[in-house]
Amino acid sequence: VADGLWPTEPMKLSTGLARRCATWLDRALEDAHHGDRLNWLMAIHHIEKLLLELAKVRRDTQPVPEPWFAKVTRALSEPNASIDYAGIAEHHGMSLATLRRKFFAVTGQSLHQFRMTARLAQARQMLGDTDLPIKRIADQLGYCDVFYFTRQFTQFAGVSPMAYRKSRQR
Repeated sequence: VADGLWPTEPMKLSTGLARRCATWLDRALEDAHHGDRLNWLMAIHHIEKLLLELAKVRRDTQPVPEPWFAKVTRALSEPNASIDYAGIAEHHGMSLATLRRKFFAVTGQSLHQFRMTARLAQARQMLGDTDLPIKRIADQLGYCDVFYFTRQFTQFAGVSPMAYRKSRQR
């Protein structure tokens, strides 16, 4: 819910998407009932696919946010070690408190929550799609310490970066 993935209102889905969602849910339930760790991870993967597809539909049907919003989310998604929230607010002609309030109204997340979610989503993508060493991924995402990255990723994803990578390998 905090990441904006869980629908909080009924959604109108195309027949094709409704069928795909039903298939992913069926696969998730089937995998979850097998009881071993690999099948449990596969069940999580199917649920993630379902939630991401629903989030795409919701994003595509929502009104276009104000111009400042795209620029702020782009800045928050940059892989920097540190970020100046007050500087971003000033750049867009508002106080930090106003930026925080407006951003939360649009996303349901704080600036920091959004930033962490964006960085760790990039980490998941890199872990699943590349063979880069975990230290290199942490460096590219602006983490100064691979151990801190590992701790944050584990808190966010529920598994270590290495376990996540192994769960995505075929």
